[in-house]
Amino acid sequence: MLGQAYHCWVLHESVSGENREVAIKVRHPGARDKIYLDLEIMRLLALSLEYTWNRLQLFSMSDFVDHFEAFIIPQADMRIEAANLDKFNDNFPFASTGRGLPARFPSVVRPYVSEAVVVMTYERGTPMSQLLSVESSEETVNESDYQLFRAPSTHRPALLCREDERKVARTGVGKICLDAFLQMMFRDQFIHGDMHPGNMMVRLGSDGADPELIVIDTGLAVQMNARDQRNFVDLLHAVAMKDGSRAGRLMVERSPGDRSKVIDEEVFVERVADLVHRARAKGLSLGKFGIADTLGQMLQLAYNHRVKMEAGFVTVVTSIVVLEGVSRQLDPTVDIIEAATPYLVKAAAAYAFGLSNVGNTQ
Repeated sequence: MLGQAYHCWVLHESVSGENREVAIKVRHPGARDKIYLDLEIMRLLALSLEYTWNRLQLFSMSDFVDHFEAFIIPQADMRIEAANLDKFNDNFPFASTGRGLPARFPSVVRPYVSEAVVVMTYERGTPMSQLLSVESSEETVNESDYQLFRAPSTHRPALLCREDERKVARTGVGKICLDAFLQMMFRDQFIHGDMHPGNMMVRLGSDGADPELIVIDTGLAVQMNARDQRNFVDLLHAVAMKDGSRAGRLMVERSPGDRSKVIDEEVFVERVADLVHRARAKGLSLGKFGIADTLGQMLQLAYNHRVKMEAGFVTVVTSIVVLEGVSRQLDPTVDIIEAATPYLVKAAAAYAFGLSNVGNTQ
């Protein structure tokens, strides 16, 4: 862990004179130096493995270390987390306006921001783990779940003990999670890189019909560049359109590696096409054949045929795997491809005509 968050019940602000309930996140002493040491060890290990096993050069492990460094170093600077919070609050204005997708993030309490410390609003809600739990009786509550940023607003919502209302709440929260991720990817190109249940809470109300999602811990965020987004959009669009041959050719043509080193390019394209055909024939609903499984098998085929993949592509796939794990538990009938299709169609058309703002589906 790079830091620790503390709950402060009140903060007397010198400017407004108001008392506020806040959270204070503090970086551990020496954490930054330890990160740099670990990165150097990883870099030496990657170079050694690539030297002794040429096949690993296909995945450019050294590039992955560089990518990971750019990914992890910002988390040691609380000013960056504060900037990420500002950006997420701009992209998801529900907390301040009551409009848009019901997803909220803590707000930065300025001027209390430095490289090692950030103060933010303390958000209360029901832990996502309680919504995901198969247990529903009041006696099964694990009090260890009710810790900083995971405490319920007042008490454990009674609806969690009523299966019908619990199911409605889970379906609603699952849709918000998926819609939030799609907005991050297609409209904002700014993705929370760690949306696991421990970083999410919910506000359910009395019957669970109008839930709100609370997302915390924004130190890990990904700003997609135009190339990575277009490559991923085009590939996912090919899958959505059941054009597996095009998906395979895109992976080869946009590979950053040496195309002459690809093993049996036509066989690779045929295998990707067969994979997409089988996946779409079964349906890509999370309860049947997850999109993450499909993309994971594409990566395995790329490895087998020496088709090098961009680190950014792998990062996005990883984010989808995490999202799928949460969505599978909340609502097994969700189809990520179906939900993403309006974004994909508009994005593909925009790229074809050289337009911008590809993520707006309105």
